[in-house]
Amino acid sequence: MGDAPSRVGGSVRRVIVETKLAPGPAQASAGSDPAAFAVGAQPDKVYIHATLVAVIESGQRVAPGDPDMACSVGRFEGDGASRRSEIEWHIRTMLGVSDHRPPRLSWGRLIAHLAGEGIVITETELMALPLAINFDSRVARELDQ
Repeated sequence: MGDAPSRVGGSVRRVIVETKLAPGPAQASAGSDPAAFAVGAQPDKVYIHATLVAVIESGQRVAPGDPDMACSVGRFEGDGASRRSEIEWHIRTMLGVSDHRPPRLSWGRLIAHLAGEGIVITETELMALPLAINFDSRVARELDQ
């Protein structure tokens, strides 16, 4: 008999979404042109990668590593605040925590990673936790331009 992880879903205090700049869709269609892979290679849009991070009782941050989702916003649409709001809306929608509740595509990897750490928690429990969306300094600069 193997030891199952104990049910300690309450040990996750909150979830943070860490954002960073990402290359645009050119990476899939531009062949081997290195310039097409660079952040900012698509001048009309700002592309974002987002990673889910669980903060547990000890304050430790637990994350799968690779980005869990991606989205974009038009670089020349609105101002920095409205672009931030649009990115936040996209992220919340992808997570199923906005008014629009699509399939929840991004929680599975975090749930599996937490289980590997001995923390069993459901998607519903994660969705009920406080959620913060952090924009790294490069994302913030791009959104404010």
